[in-house]
Amino acid sequence: MITEDKVTELFCMADDFCKFFDAMMKKYTLKSDNKRAYHRDSTMSKSEIMLIMIMFHDSGYRCLKHFYVEKVCKHLRHLFPKVVSCNRFVELEKQVAVPLALFNVSSTKTCRDAFLRLGKQDCRIKSPVAKTWQLAETQECVSTVRQ
Repeated sequence: MITEDKVTELFCMADDFCKFFDAMMKKYTLKSDNKRAYHRDSTMSKSEIMLIMIMFHDSGYRCLKHFYVEKVCKHLRHLFPKVVSCNRFVELEKQVAVPLALFNVSSTKTCRDAFLRLGKQDCRIKSPVAKTWQLAETQECVSTVRQ
């Protein structure tokens, strides 16, 4: 399991990335004037959700619900004071799917370079997943790619 100091460090990195990502999304996406907000904002921040997802993938748990209920809600409550229900968390994780993927790619230099060179690879392999696995095996970032 990740230590509390590492959790704090990862949270700061994720929070900085989320602030940058939100600023870029606000700057470069189209805005709709007539769209109504139907739901209130979450009590958990995007960076907290991203951090929980990173910890889940590092934990060895196979079921997100068990990890969330047993670890986050019980043992890590002091780090996440505004936890939501497990069902609400599953709904919220959809919002951070793209930022989390970009954060994972940009956080390690070798994998970031590997994905940037992905377009320059041989085009004999048609599947993007197969390309990613082939690239991961050749670029020494297998440890960051989860099976």
